[in-house]
Amino acid sequence: MVLLGTVSCRRIDKLNSISSTAQKPWRLRAGAIAVGFFLLLVWMEVGLWQRHVDDANARMSQLAVSLSQQADDTIELAKLPLASVVAELNDERDDLQIASKVRGAMQRVIAATPRIDSLTVLSADGDVFVSSVDDITPGLNLSNREYFKYHASSVLAEAFVGKPIRSRLTNHLVIPVSQRIDREDGSFGGVVVATISLGHLSDFFRQFDVGRRGSVLLARQDGIVLTRIPFRHDALGMDLSDQPL
Repeated sequence: MVLLGTVSCRRIDKLNSISSTAQKPWRLRAGAIAVGFFLLLVWMEVGLWQRHVDDANARMSQLAVSLSQQADDTIELAKLPLASVVAELNDERDDLQIASKVRGAMQRVIAATPRIDSLTVLSADGDVFVSSVDDITPGLNLSNREYFKYHASSVLAEAFVGKPIRSRLTNHLVIPVSQRIDREDGSFGGVVVATISLGHLSDFFRQFDVGRRGSVLLARQDGIVLTRIPFRHDALGMDLSDQPL
């Protein structure tokens, strides 16, 4: 009986061992299937996330192009009256009524173009010769402005986009776009400057949805910030030339 019982136990142990050995491949397969399924889910999630990132980048790129084009168009719009004023000053150089004629033309431009805040002609000394703005402070001199110093030291006839400033004529935040005036002998004769209203430009930029944490920044080629949405006064004129952007 004892021997028989021992044999029976050995048989049972052998059967259990065989059953356990048979279950191991299934456990390995089940584990492999679970890991594979998990990796598939991760791959699908990463792919979905990447598509969202690519779509967002494409939308932001298209938005940047649109905003850049709008900014370019606004600046080009400000350049047009500059050339007209310079041409009229040259044509009517000896006319005693030149100031009133130029001022009338300036006011017509301002009335038709709300984005332009003001048009002004400065003498070679920086004094205001004529402006579209009424009630100018007598003896106002703008020779310390960046754009005036630029044209006084440069013979280039191209327009110059200055740093954002608070206008002493209208007290508005503006971006100045200016052009040099030459005398008949080619020497420096003054500056004609158009100012673009930052308010109008900012209002346009706010129409675009860049998300709750998004922002729009407009800067010159040299990295000087012209405006930012959401608006931050301390960002105006900031130099980003040493930043990765």
